Amino acid sequence: MAIEFDCPYCTATIRVPDAYGGKQGRCPKCDTRLLVPLVVRPGSTTVPDASSSPITANQSPAIPGALPQTEIFAVPAPPTSPVRHRRPARRRPSRALVVGMPVLGFLILLAVIFFSVTGSLPELSGELVARRLEEKNLPGVTIPWADTGLSPDDEATLRDFLAMTPETLQSEIMTCRLIGTADGIEVRLTAGAGNEWFAVDTSANKALALWLKKERAAINTKRIALLHENLADYCRDKLAQIGGEKLQIDGLSVRDNVGINASGNALSYVVMAEAANRQIPCSYEDDKGTLYFCLPRETQSFPIRGRTLSDKSKPFAGEFTGVVSGISRPPVEAPEADSSKKQKDSDSTEMAPNGEMSSESSEEKMSTEEPSDSKMESGEGEMDEPGMGTRQKKAMMDGDEMGDSEMSDEKMGSSEMDSIKMESHGMMAPGMEKSKKKPGPKFDE
Repeated sequence: MAIEFDCPYCTATIRVPDAYGGKQGRCPKCDTRLLVPLVVRPGSTTVPDASSSPITANQSPAIPGALPQTEIFAVPAPPTSPVRHRRPARRRPSRALVVGMPVLGFLILLAVIFFSVTGSLPELSGELVARRLEEKNLPGVTIPWADTGLSPDDEATLRDFLAMTPETLQSEIMTCRLIGTADGIEVRLTAGAGNEWFAVDTSANKALALWLKKERAAINTKRIALLHENLADYCRDKLAQIGGEKLQIDGLSVRDNVGINASGNALSYVVMAEAANRQIPCSYEDDKGTLYFCLPRETQSFPIRGRTLSDKSKPFAGEFTGVVSGISRPPVEAPEADSSKKQKDSDSTEMAPNGEMSSESSEEKMSTEEPSDSKMESGEGEMDEPGMGTRQKKAMMDGDEMGDSEMSDEKMGSSEMDSIKMESHGMMAPGMEKSKKKPGPKFDE
């Protein structure tokens, strides 16, 4: 039978054999010296004599007069099951991980380099070279009929009407014409009286090139969506007008969102120029990235800033200054030696509005230029001399050059429509001019 008691220090339960009763030992938990209590067995009234117990090796005879010596022992700890500690086996990394980690690190490095280059673009500011053009007309741009979404019958109706009576959207700055052709709706932009085209070269600016590389796709998606939406609205309203419905077309919206939009690209869509206290949109962008603005001819420099779009966003946050460096003249077809011969022909001279003699006749202008507005060397002054005869009539056909004249709005519309009829490659029969004249919608900038 075992003796079971609690350690008075750590309250751990200790169990020892009966033979250790009344002896000292150590607690297996707190290692404190303690005395094992003496337990009397049931049925036994006498305490066993210490002399009757066997003497062990560490016992010695008692010395007379000395204190009794107690046996010191170590109390065995309660038996527990052996715990085996297994050493964790070393796992070898997989081969894919060994190969993939360097590749992943290299890709992360490339991504950091890419975003550091494209994310921190150079500052969009500085000067850009601008050239003043002598041409009044920019190259035409054709909007395919497929973009209109019209049925074949409506397409034929609109094509025939615009071929005979082009849509003329005239303002003080420029004139935009929409002409029906077999391929689509042709857009022609002509500078107004007192204004000229200024071409701004952006190809050499690296900051703009990086910005366009990053933003071009998103801007063009927004631009083309706006073009298709406004083109569909214009075609619907124009067909309703042709059908006899009294409907007013927003000329400014059609010019900006259809005509100018179709003539440009991503950069021209988000920038504008400021001149003469006006905000003038960029009207044209060619394949080389050259921007075209219609500005007063005396302009020497002008700021180019981002414009706020219809959705209230402003994608372009830069600001440049266009500095006019010179005049870009069209190539001369006839040699200079022939100019003296032309001056001798009295029939080939015409009186300019300011009283000066012009070396080019109106007949030569009509035959040598592309189908467009006839150009006069001095587009200013008044055409009110009654004795001009047929030459006055031909000069009045230059509606874009007569913006400062004393003609009424109705006459301006008629004169421009006459010039458009002549530009449509002779599609109107002679003698029908008076009956088919319709002034185009006129609007303010």
